[in-house]
Amino acid sequence: MSGELFGKVAAEVHVVEFQKRGIVYAELRDKTEDPYLYSLVVKHMMHGPCGSLNSNNVCMVNGKYKSHYPKEFAECTTHGKGTYPAYGRRKDIYLITAKLSECALGSPVEATWRIFGFPLYGMYPAVIQLQVHMPNFHCIQFEDNTDLEDLLHNERLQRTMLIEFFTTNVVDSKAKRLNLLYKQFPMYYVWDSHIRTWTRRKKVKVIGRLCTVNPTEGECYYLRLLLNNVHAPTSYDLLLFDGVQSETFQKAAYLTGLLQQDGDIDKTMEEA
Repeated sequence: MSGELFGKVAAEVHVVEFQKRGIVYAELRDKTEDPYLYSLVVKHMMHGPCGSLNSNNVCMVNGKYKSHYPKEFAECTTHGKGTYPAYGRRKDIYLITAKLSECALGSPVEATWRIFGFPLYGMYPAVIQLQVHMPNFHCIQFEDNTDLEDLLHNERLQRTMLIEFFTTNVVDSKAKRLNLLYKQFPMYYVWDSHIRTWTRRKKVKVIGRLCTVNPTEGECYYLRLLLNNVHAPTSYDLLLFDGVQSETFQKAAYLTGLLQQDGDIDKTMEEA
């Protein structure tokens, strides 16, 4: 991809997944020789009791093991024809199956990949999720012991991606000149989550996408619809269209003609 063997890359997404076959096994080491490993296996991977000791265990069906246990002993692991591997089970070593509800299944390949810190996924260009919220209905994060009075008067927490998008369209000359839609804004500006403001982007290609809003959410859905179509708004003045002040975002969307056409559906498919 990076060498552009097939031409210039418009976009790419990849995820590394690992095949997980069979159940994880561990040898129960000698308690006196390897007390630490013994304690880890007993704590994290011990299965049971089951069989005659507990016929109601999840691994039991009609008084028998549903996964055909116990298996035959084998000195080494062999690959069956058109079936699962026959795992090695030495007679002189206790073998136990993993507690699937308390451990993550993995493979040697996955373990090696994670140990060396290789990436598990990649995306180009990066997708910036843009907040959509009604006036005074944005989300904030705070500690349990935060004073609520101080929280209400914290000016920094009042700044959101959307509010600062409006503000930047008022005070920044470049934003005024570009006349951008909300979803285009991250292509030219970077959101600084520490100081909670937009700053001019110097490099790196990204695209913006507004967070999904369900139509059942009413006004917030119509606000999102307007933000996807109105260039460079300076506040929630999206209610004003062609000199007519609407009482709701739904009515404003109706007056702009957004509810009489399938354009938003077409744009959704284009973004996908």
